[in-house]
Amino acid sequence: MACESLYQVLLVLLLHTEALGSGSISSVRLLNGPNMCTGRLEVAIGNDSGAVCNDAWGSQDAAVVCKELKCGAAMEMPSEDPTMSSPSGHVLLTSAFCSGSELSMSKCGTRMTSSGAPCTLSGEVEVNCAPNSGSLSLRLMDGVGSCDGRVEVQYNGTWGSVSQFHWDMEEARVVCRQQRCGEARRVMRHSHFGRGLGVVWLKDTYCNGSETQLSDCGLLISSQTLSPDIEDAVGVICEDPVTMLVSPLLMVRGAFYFIVYTMIHLIYFVVGKQSSRPWERGLRKRFPKSEEVVVYQEEEEQLSTSPSNIEKSKAAL
Repeated sequence: MACESLYQVLLVLLLHTEALGSGSISSVRLLNGPNMCTGRLEVAIGNDSGAVCNDAWGSQDAAVVCKELKCGAAMEMPSEDPTMSSPSGHVLLTSAFCSGSELSMSKCGTRMTSSGAPCTLSGEVEVNCAPNSGSLSLRLMDGVGSCDGRVEVQYNGTWGSVSQFHWDMEEARVVCRQQRCGEARRVMRHSHFGRGLGVVWLKDTYCNGSETQLSDCGLLISSQTLSPDIEDAVGVICEDPVTMLVSPLLMVRGAFYFIVYTMIHLIYFVVGKQSSRPWERGLRKRFPKSEEVVVYQEEEEQLSTSPSNIEKSKAAL
């Protein structure tokens, strides 16, 4: 029985792996909505197009769709919201698997249906992108300086905090880069810098760490006005601008001192060498090596080898 169960698990995993990425999505669009950024999702793979079942659909998938369509952030779909349109009747994908940071659905894993039968249980995917969310202003509040604090974004003219869900160093790096604050040091959760006075705008954030600004990440804006008392606001600590300047300045100052120290000693050496030459010539003129010195050396050698001195040396021993 155990072997049979293991075989079934492996078979399911194998089929799932074969299904993933079995077709590359060439384009996506939203149909039957009030605008191109809202509606039922339809994907195209090769010459075929169809809907996507809502079985494993998540906010990270919707964030990628809105990003690909250049519609800004995804808007959370309320569970009680009725469907926007009738089912298409032709389903192409049963599931999509995105991390949320992809630039397009073509980079996500997909699971294609073999029969094209309609979605029976969960229905077809519908996506609602948040209007006017293409470029969100960003600031850090209630920190010690300008490069640390609670992360806040401005949407529809109102500042709001960011939920700590799906928040890690990748997201912090993007925030610090956008604020020109160097490298990210820490992510501060559980409203470390306070809960703020406004609303919580971003419910989910998906970055890979290489984005230039937070708006380039996959984002999910809450459809409800969430109170800061309900959601824990996230904060970041970036590299201090003073520290960013001090390190290069210390290196420049050290190099300057070394150059000055070397030049001073070089000048002393050159000047001292030149000034000592007349003094050396004067000494040679005043104290030439005369015959008296030679005679003194000869007398000293004779005294050291005389018999009397040799006898005295032996007596001493």
